[in-house]
Amino acid sequence: MNKELHSGTRARVRLVLIVCLLLSLVSVHAGIVAAGSSFSENSDESKDGKSVEGRKIERYGFPGEGAGTILIVAGIHGNEPESVIFARALLDALRAPGFKPLAQEIVIVPLLNPDGRALKTRKNANGVDLNRNFPSEDFVVGDPRSNYYGGKSPASEPETLYLLELVDGFKPDLLLILHTPYGIVNSDGDSPGWGPKLAQELDLEYWESIGYPTPGSAGTYFGKELGLPVISLELPPRPDVWELFGEKLLRFLRDFSPIERISETE
Repeated sequence: MNKELHSGTRARVRLVLIVCLLLSLVSVHAGIVAAGSSFSENSDESKDGKSVEGRKIERYGFPGEGAGTILIVAGIHGNEPESVIFARALLDALRAPGFKPLAQEIVIVPLLNPDGRALKTRKNANGVDLNRNFPSEDFVVGDPRSNYYGGKSPASEPETLYLLELVDGFKPDLLLILHTPYGIVNSDGDSPGWGPKLAQELDLEYWESIGYPTPGSAGTYFGKELGLPVISLELPPRPDVWELFGEKLLRFLRDFSPIERISETE
């Protein structure tokens, strides 16, 4: 009798364990499907970066209907909040129900320098101007007391390294960097003339040069030295930047074609 009881108890325990295991597998599968669905629809937070002080550098990806990638980066300087406002509004627009996907994949880093934003300074937590820290041929260390301090060595900062990794991984057809406060468009490595086209679309002035040296800048390294089209969109310092330029930028992005760049440079 006791043997039969113990045998029945063991059988019930095994049955409970099997049921629990099956339920666990179903739950895991559902989580994977849900995560995959979220990623495929509108966002990718799986490979965020980290700042000097460990803050998350968020990255979002929006698949396109065709080939090509546009990488958009804001908040490279912590004291340029309008660039972050604009980038986050762009995220909201791309996430909106019924928004028709663009032809190209869009990857957005809305705040590359979260430590600088928290400190409300141009530089990062190490006191480095990230837009002077790229490994260009004209990189200079500079004065640590300067707002344009390049850092102890090229690409010494985790934020810089993260952008280098993104460009190397995605190999974008266009790098669009959002700044303030000049209210102009400037570009490097821009053979098809996309910079002037964006300036015309936004009704802003186009400057072939920003007017002062920028050693170690993203434009110099990625644009002039690597040949990647880089556009710097200098937004005006006002809170309604999205209302002024958002729909116009979306039109530009929708009309953008990497095939045009290939055909014009052959």
